[in-house]
Amino acid sequence: FVLRCFEQPRALRVLGGQTGSGKTEALHHMALLGAQVVDLEGLARHRGSAFGALADQPQPSCEHFENRLAFALERCDPALPIWVEDESENLGRVNLPRSFFLQLRAAPLFVLQTPRQARLARVLAEYGGMAPEDMAACLDRIKKRLGGLAHKEGRVCIESGDLPGLAAILLDYYDKAYEKQLRGRAFEGLAEAPSAQAAAPQLLRLAKAYFSKERGIV
Repeated sequence: FVLRCFEQPRALRVLGGQTGSGKTEALHHMALLGAQVVDLEGLARHRGSAFGALADQPQPSCEHFENRLAFALERCDPALPIWVEDESENLGRVNLPRSFFLQLRAAPLFVLQTPRQARLARVLAEYGGMAPEDMAACLDRIKKRLGGLAHKEGRVCIESGDLPGLAAILLDYYDKAYEKQLRGRAFEGLAEAPSAQAAAPQLLRLAKAYFSKERGIV
């Protein structure tokens, strides 16, 4: 049943954006307003980066994650769009099923464009409470991709308590990675929004634009 569920074509709509753009927050707000949303990071209990593990919520097994995702998809109305966040194939130690991931990558992509200062503030709010040793361990995981100099500067920031400096280094790294991920993909950019709440009504209007007129939604 689970494997067949991932093979079924679905009307996915993908919300992308750089780290700290407020994608998850915007999707949750859209869900409150009536859009169909499947929270992939919530199901995986992982925020999708080297710093994304949730200390108080261990990740499910790969099989459990697939079960949770299948049931979430089956609860959706197949006649309406399903909004998901733009993700890589792996979320921590669990993977998106290949057939579902291919659908995600082929689906219409809308990129949320949020000012850098707002993104920095959101990253600090989400990750600033991590213990220094946990920050250092996460930073060490991306040492090779981050580069020796940036890694060294990041460790200095952790040791000195300069969290804004560390956040700036990480945004530079993840911005470059996301730009690379977007290459060759067609997408529609959404107007800059200083907060997810400001963006959500516009996103919901986009979602409703795909809803069936027969269902009486304008």
